[in-house]
Amino acid sequence: MGGQEPEAVNYGAAEPYPMPAPEPPAPAYQGYTPPPPPPMPYPGPAPYPGPMPGYGVPQPVVAMPVAYLPVRRTNGLAIASLVCSLLGLLCLIPALLGVIFGHMSLSQIRQNGEDGRGLAVAGLVIGYVLLAITALFLVFYVGLVGMVLSSSPR
Repeated sequence: MGGQEPEAVNYGAAEPYPMPAPEPPAPAYQGYTPPPPPPMPYPGPAPYPGPMPGYGVPQPVVAMPVAYLPVRRTNGLAIASLVCSLLGLLCLIPALLGVIFGHMSLSQIRQNGEDGRGLAVAGLVIGYVLLAITALFLVFYVGLVGMVLSSSPR
């Protein structure tokens, strides 16, 4: 290993590949410019084509004043008929009152022209159905009691 020195490599000498030139600096802040709005999906109404030939100029539309119809009142007995008939589900007496109020309200509605005929009819139907169910229950109950009493030995 006789005294040969390795070759010295000079790293500071000319480079085999030149360095790229630096990029120019970014321009100064100019302010925010928003992106353009998206295109409209519907272009909008077409412009008025003008008068048709032979028909002349269209006349302006004249708005008439709005006329308000008077509000008809709902008959109070019709509401009471429906409420009493619905309360008749809990007890029989309100169902009977619902039928009475229903007939009275139908009479008043015919005379005065008030609203509430549907409420009165609903109160009558519910009241009569509850009275019919109660009557059937009483007939069944009396028949059952009578059958039990007649079959018992004395």
